Amino acid sequence: MTQFCGDGGVGKTQLCMQYCVHVQRPPPHGLSGRALYIDTEKNFRPERLHAMAESCLRLHPELQQTLTVEDMKSRVHIFHCNTNANDLVELIVSRVEPFIDQNPEIKLIVVDSIAQLFRYDYKGKAIERDYQLCEIGQKLRQIASLKKVAIVITNQISYNTKENKDVPSLGRLWQTYVYTNFMIKRSPVNSDRIGYTLRKMASEKHFQDILMSSILRIHSI
Repeated sequence: MTQFCGDGGVGKTQLCMQYCVHVQRPPPHGLSGRALYIDTEKNFRPERLHAMAESCLRLHPELQQTLTVEDMKSRVHIFHCNTNANDLVELIVSRVEPFIDQNPEIKLIVVDSIAQLFRYDYKGKAIERDYQLCEIGQKLRQIASLKKVAIVITNQISYNTKENKDVPSLGRLWQTYVYTNFMIKRSPVNSDRIGYTLRKMASEKHFQDILMSSILRIHSI
């Protein structure tokens, strides 16, 4: 599983929607597949997906032989789950795998975001929260392995006063289920740019910065 962390409005949803478009491209640039998008924050915008699909077909005209904008939009399946954490657990644990069995072309699952419901539903209930996060983490790992599906998660960030830095929300237990973390922050140079820092988990307690990639303009996504 790959996780993108950052403040609200930094571009996590935009990036995930872009993945939903590009997973439909043939190899080596995509997987000729469909995407399943689980929206917990009501951030998914169909009109933005439409614009991204148009841009993709314009930049890669060879795709127009087999795909239209409407085709690309229909190949992104949306599950809205913005009620409570229990519903998210039930959706991921009980409904996602059967849905993939019915739609084997799905090659990407996006959960945007994992933190939204848990941060507010389980204040002061860390044990219960961690148990349900384990259910989700174990199930997503199982699906990724058995179904050969890529998993992308978005997460919020919290400030760790002991380490004096921003860290992914939901604590260290959740991080044990994540293979790769990206911390996304706006570049101080220009407000329309995002800098991507790739962080690889070195242990359960610490992250190690290993790469700073080039800056990407939001409007080009």
